[in-house]
Amino acid sequence: LRQTTMNDVLRITSTEARDESPLSHGWSGVPVTLWVGSDERPAFLDQSRWLSAHWQVPVVVEPGRHHFDVIEGLQDGRSQLTAALLS
Repeated sequence: LRQTTMNDVLRITSTEARDESPLSHGWSGVPVTLWVGSDERPAFLDQSRWLSAHWQVPVVVEPGRHHFDVIEGLQDGRSQLTAALLS
């Protein structure tokens, strides 16, 4: 979020970002698939890729989706997102 214009309001410091980042915390080993929309801001796409690499878990970049509609696949029992959740 520090790399977005939202930080003009949020005013997240580098220390806060580091302390609150999932990259700073261990991964418990539970199965994780990161899901992000391709229409996200570059900072959020980067964040998903960094977390995927750090935790060594898959990341799916769903075409045509963004922050607010990326979970719509959960409405369809046959979607790739629902399949990933139930696997």
